[in-house]
Amino acid sequence: MKKSELKRIIKETVQKLNEAKEMSAKDIKIIADFTSTNNHNASREHAAMVLKNKKLANSYGAIKTLHMYFQELTPELSSVRRNLDKHLYAQLKNKFSNSDEIMSAM
Repeated sequence: MKKSELKRIIKETVQKLNEAKEMSAKDIKIIADFTSTNNHNASREHAAMVLKNKKLANSYGAIKTLHMYFQELTPELSSVRRNLDKHLYAQLKNKFSNSDEIMSAM
């Protein structure tokens, strides 16, 4: 195998590895359905689960539980959710090429 051919194969392999994947339409629909019923915390929790980020998913789950307990999204919970959203959005942008579609569904 020639050196130039090997370089080409390596370059193509690296490009494939670096290509962002797309979140499935099914998962985007689940996110949109949660959002349409004003269940924004569950929407974000599902997105975090698709990312396989258990820590983030558990954090949104905790906010969801507290939201139900207090029967409102308190300013403190809202602030925590905004901080979590920064991490969620950054990870979605890095992992999925259709991140704009995902975030508009939230």
